[in-house]
Amino acid sequence: MVVISGYNVRSAHTGHHRGLYRQQRTQWPSSRVMTSAAHTMVVISGHTVGIAHTGHHRGVYRQQRTHWSSLWVKTSAAHTLVMIVGYTVSSAHTGHDRGLYRQQRTQWPSSRVMTSAAHTMVVISGHTVGIAHTGHHRGLYRQQRTHWS
Repeated sequence: MVVISGYNVRSAHTGHHRGLYRQQRTQWPSSRVMTSAAHTMVVISGHTVGIAHTGHHRGVYRQQRTHWSSLWVKTSAAHTLVMIVGYTVSSAHTGHDRGLYRQQRTQWPSSRVMTSAAHTMVVISGHTVGIAHTGHHRGLYRQQRTHWS
């Protein structure tokens, strides 16, 4: 699954999702995304909700405006996840997540991310919630503005 400037709800087998899912304007001139293998997901400036097998998610998920010039993301292997300026909520098998997840504006000219191997995760200027098998997360997760070249 690939989500670019959007959000995905209920990609899990038995996931239940309730609440408000939002995303604001995002701009970039070019992007290249390559994914392969089962349960692999790439999210670029978006939301991922419920990629777990039995994840339950409730609350408000938000992301604000982001700019970048070029992007190359390549992922492979089962349960591999790459996020660039986005949210990951319950990538675990039985993770339960509740609350408000927030991220503010981030700028960078270019980035290249390559990941492989099972249960591998890369997060660039984003939030990772519940990558464990039985992780339970509640509350407010926040990240401020970040710059790098």
